Amino acid sequence: MSWDDLVKEAEEMTKRAREEWKEHKAGKLTKEEEEDAIGTRFFHDKNITKEEQIKIRPEEAYIISTLETNAANSRGWALYYGGNFDEHVEDVKKLKLAKEFYEKLEKSASEEEREMMKKQIKSLAGGLVPADAELPTKIIDLQIQQLERQMKQAMEAASAQASQAAEARETIRHVQSAETYALNEAYDSYAQAAISTMMHSDKLQQEGKLKKPLFIAMENLFPESYGAHPDELMKLVQGSRDRMIQMLKNQGMREEEARKKSVAHINTTLDTGHLNMWRKYWIGDKDKTMKENNEEFDKWMLTKIGEMAKKKMIGHVHIDDNYGYHDDHLAPGEGNTPIVNMIRVLKQNGYDQEMIVEPGADYTTDNSGFHSVMKTWRLFGSPVYGAGSGVSSRRRKSWSDVGYGFFGQNEPPYFVFGAYSPSEEWTLWSGVPLE
Repeated sequence: MSWDDLVKEAEEMTKRAREEWKEHKAGKLTKEEEEDAIGTRFFHDKNITKEEQIKIRPEEAYIISTLETNAANSRGWALYYGGNFDEHVEDVKKLKLAKEFYEKLEKSASEEEREMMKKQIKSLAGGLVPADAELPTKIIDLQIQQLERQMKQAMEAASAQASQAAEARETIRHVQSAETYALNEAYDSYAQAAISTMMHSDKLQQEGKLKKPLFIAMENLFPESYGAHPDELMKLVQGSRDRMIQMLKNQGMREEEARKKSVAHINTTLDTGHLNMWRKYWIGDKDKTMKENNEEFDKWMLTKIGEMAKKKMIGHVHIDDNYGYHDDHLAPGEGNTPIVNMIRVLKQNGYDQEMIVEPGADYTTDNSGFHSVMKTWRLFGSPVYGAGSGVSSRRRKSWSDVGYGFFGQNEPPYFVFGAYSPSEEWTLWSGVPLE
């Protein structure tokens, strides 16, 4: 069975499970039908409120179909082992009646008549009668014992197969893929954490200490981790918000208010550098140039950022740069992350929250971590505001003018003086001064 076959199988099972769920909600299923239903695990899930939430994945379909085959096979063997059980019961009853008859006959028979019975049994049964068999009652006892032993074996074998079939059906009721299980657990955890955050936020507001609502934020980490992809991150946020809404409704909150609370207290932290690291996994068009493929990747990133911003799923933005392969934490503008366009898309879609520059490498390679902030201002072309920067016909100075300038120049100085100048206690023979 190929993956495409499993996808089709999963689609068919999903349709079947949704129909079963609707019939269960309407009270149309019998107890036996509920036990045999493929979507039993959805029946008592309080978080499922509409049939679109019911979905059986291809990997789940594979396990379910395998278990169904095993269950059918076990039921077949159970029938096979127990098929002759009723006949054996009747045979034992007949043999017991025959034994009663021969017991009476043997008691009233003479010694000569008993010897005649032995000879008749041997001639009728041939080699089946043991050499030490004396009378018909003993032969009947042996046959009864043999039949009862066969009945016991058949009963145990049939019972074991029936148990295997029942176990397979029970397992089917609980089949979940790792992703489905993990997402459900994540939704619960994030929703509970958000409700706790909401309560703490409300408390601070009552005390007059709240500046802005507190919220939990999931960050898009490295591409190798679940949740780093924008689609996965949006799925986590939306699922957690839906779960929080359901929990708050169960506590008596109106749905509209619960929805507002979920948006306010469950968000993400968007890291520009982490998102750019998907560049190394981008499958470009071989007929396009490297530049064109990079531009296509940039468009994809900007589209995803726009989606998240429109859905109000971004609570923080971490601004840092890299070349798409490692989390280098370069200052904005030092890598190939389209940071300026990213911020532009965020602003266009209503984002007005914090934007945090993460220095990273500048702590060790530059004068200070704050130089990352100045480099960010330089990247965005921000002018220098301050004394002497008022209205003037002269061009305002930018951070590229003074960030590393010496006496108003960008170039390194031609000479140094003061504490930075070399000592004159030692000079070259030629007398040429050291810079």
